[in-house]
Amino acid sequence: MKQPMLASKIKVGRILAAHGLRGEVKLQSFTSQTQDLFTFHPIVLGDVQIAVLPPFKKTKRPDVFIVPLGKTREEAEALVGQCLWVCPSQLPKLAAEEFYYAELLDRPVYGHEGDLEGHVLNVHNFGAGDILEIQEVSSKDTILVAFRAPFVAHVLEDRIQLGPRMPEC
Repeated sequence: MKQPMLASKIKVGRILAAHGLRGEVKLQSFTSQTQDLFTFHPIVLGDVQIAVLPPFKKTKRPDVFIVPLGKTREEAEALVGQCLWVCPSQLPKLAAEEFYYAELLDRPVYGHEGDLEGHVLNVHNFGAGDILEIQEVSSKDTILVAFRAPFVAHVLEDRIQLGPRMPEC
């Protein structure tokens, strides 16, 4: 099966805040194993390519690290809100039935009967599993669907097939 096209860049982290006076920042990792962020070479921050991220310090949050990316607090503050990006070719290959969020975005979604329902607008995870946010074709409304059986029947190369709808409450 042909792999779906990924975006030209994949977001793997974000600068949350400046930390201290010596140019350090709090960096949030979006990778499944949070320290994997530091294995990507090169990584892009804004419009600057960084060959290797400098050594980090851990914080109380497992997905946040303190990294020296500037020389002064002002330089660090200028980075707040910027994202870290990598090329899709740097990402590890996934097992069958595993997907990168970027692969699912904008993918058409078909109902159980085969009718086009909409497209994937976003993928969320609030701690209880992945949720697809689907922009409906018939309106500007979005619906949330758990990304698991029986709600999603199949993820095909060119679309997502939903399972039977649950009765309305």
